[in-house]
Order: sequence, then C-alpha cells, then structure tokens
Amino acid sequence: MAKVAFGSSVYIATGHCFSNCGGLALAVSGVFGRVLGETEKAFEVHAETEKGAIVKIWLPKRALVKPTVYAGSSTVHVSLARWFRPEGWTARGLEIATRHAVLAG
Repeated sequence: MAKVAFGSSVYIATGHCFSNCGGLALAVSGVFGRVLGETEKAFEVHAETEKGAIVKIWLPKRALVKPTVYAGSSTVHVSLARWFRPEGWTARGLEIATRHAVLAG
C-alpha cells in the first residue's frame, strides 16, 4: 500500500476538469514536492514555484487521501480531502506552487 512518509516525493492533486465540447480535454492541477518535515499530525512539503523559489507548506496528514504509486514511478500521488479548506499561508503556498496541464485529444 502506498504511503506518504518523510523523504517521499509527492504529487498533490489540487484540481481536475474533464470536457467533451467538440473534442476531449482533461485539465489537471497539482503540486510536486518532497516531504522534508513531519510531526505527529502534519507533513511539511517543500515545493517549487514556476520561478524556482522553494515554498514550505504544512498539511494535515489526514488531509492527504487516496495515496497511489503508479508503475515505474516512486512519487506518491495523493488528493486533498474534500473537507480540507486551506487558509492563510497554506492556501497561498498551494496556489503559487500549483502547476497546470491540459491534455487534449
């Protein structure tokens, strides 16, 4: 079973959208980072902004749900729990570290 732990490389999905308006498209948003801090109840994720600055984001352990490791990858993919509503620096850190991608078919 996949698990987030100290030193893990993580991808935190922050959003996705599927569209079928004359063609198929999938948009995904997420944060790539590494867990470099841990307490009993939270992980400190270090992520990078598009400009290369390091952002430190503390997230509750129970807010990271559905951990999955895909074949050929060592990155743990997680989603944010629906109940989790980041505030303050956590919200800002997730916002500036999020990367967006659109796949059109």
